[in-house]
Amino acid sequence: MTTDDRRPDDAGEDKDNGNDAKRRNRSADDSAREDAPDAASTGDEARDEAHDEAGDEAERTGEGEAGATGDADAEPEPEPEPAAAGSDSSGRGGRRRRTQGESTRRRKRGPGSEWHRRKMEAEAEEGGEGEEDDSTSGFLTHLVELRDRVMRMVLGIVVIFAILFPFRETFYTYLAEPLMAHLPEGTSMIAIEVASPFLIPFKLTLFMAIFLAAPWILYQIWAFVAPGLYVNERRIIRPLIASSILLFYAGIAFAYYIVFPLVFAFFTAVAPAGVEVMTDISRYLSFVITIFFAFGIAFQVPVATILLVIAGVTTPEALAKKRPYFIVAAFVVGMVLTPPDAISQTLLALPMWLLFEIGIWMAKLIRKRTAEATSE
Repeated sequence: MTTDDRRPDDAGEDKDNGNDAKRRNRSADDSAREDAPDAASTGDEARDEAHDEAGDEAERTGEGEAGATGDADAEPEPEPEPAAAGSDSSGRGGRRRRTQGESTRRRKRGPGSEWHRRKMEAEAEEGGEGEEDDSTSGFLTHLVELRDRVMRMVLGIVVIFAILFPFRETFYTYLAEPLMAHLPEGTSMIAIEVASPFLIPFKLTLFMAIFLAAPWILYQIWAFVAPGLYVNERRIIRPLIASSILLFYAGIAFAYYIVFPLVFAFFTAVAPAGVEVMTDISRYLSFVITIFFAFGIAFQVPVATILLVIAGVTTPEALAKKRPYFIVAAFVVGMVLTPPDAISQTLLALPMWLLFEIGIWMAKLIRKRTAEATSE
């Protein structure tokens, strides 16, 4: 057999080899397209590039050999069965690689992985910053509301002061009547300091504005605190605030109409012979304000007693057993808050004792009603 007789057969074999290489390249391309979503995690891109380079090289080799043999006849299409088998094999391989890639990705992002730890730390930092921002904004909101309430208190005092200021001299004259009624004939009050005739009525008007604005001040305090209280607590505290205001004014009235006449009559009667009683208006105002404040606070005993029982600090029965100690404490308070005389001390201690008994009775009544409401 000559060389020319063998050349067509050799060319056909070379063509078959080129077609087989193309089929392998197509199978590799199909597998690469199926595995493209998982290429980043499994490294399939590198293998696909290697397959592509190998297929291109094989194709170039097959075409070169076919051109060298000079065979221009087209060969029939290859049998579909081997290609299908190769494609199925490539598909199974791609699925295996995808499964392996998903397993690797789950291991890398599992609960114990570095990625998972960093994610949890980032979420914790974001959550902490959110909670901190909420707490900061809530605190600033409370500060703004407190500022508004304080400004309203001050504004109320200023308005009342502006209304009362034109009548400042009349108010001081009325305040001095208990003393003036017991001064000897031909005597009067004096002003030692140069600015006292103006400053003392001014101070008296300011104190009166604060005393008269007490309901408004307590209301602003209540409006600031009430949102943080339960409904039953609001129901109990409202009457206590109203009672506190009324008892404060009752203490001032008791001091002015009952205590002052007795105390000033005693002081002027015990003056030594040859001593003229002429009180300075500044010191008289200081004395009067101190007595007003002492009796106003002393008359809050029932409110304090009820609050102690409601808070669970003590019981009405325990307070009743401690009655002797309270009586002694009332006289000690009277000695500290009032001038050094037995009359004013006694006049402060006795109302405190009486109000203490009223507070015990009211505490028993409130506790009984609370128990009935709870049982219902």
